[in-house]
Amino acid sequence: LIFLLVGALRDVASFSCGKTATIFSTRISNGKDAEEGEWPWHGALYYRTGQNQPHQYRCGATLIGSRSVLTAAHCIVPNGIAIVPDNVQVKFGMISRNHPGSNSKSY
Repeated sequence: LIFLLVGALRDVASFSCGKTATIFSTRISNGKDAEEGEWPWHGALYYRTGQNQPHQYRCGATLIGSRSVLTAAHCIVPNGIAIVPDNVQVKFGMISRNHPGSNSKSY
């Protein structure tokens, strides 16, 4: 136990105050492509700025009920202004944002 604590303190002491010790990477490591139908509860949230405008991808969403999805707050309240529900579309069953799967559905 003492050895573990000393090792942890040594690692903490090697970083400077005010500087992050974490090295972030935007790459996925050892990932694999999802197969069609593998993640049926994961959806893509699209939003349009007006009735005659096309829907544009905004964020991911997770199906949590028969008529409910969960997404991040910044996805539906950008810049502190709530988006209009009629301008939201959620798509499920997509393989990628550019190519819907054969079983994709929009709500």
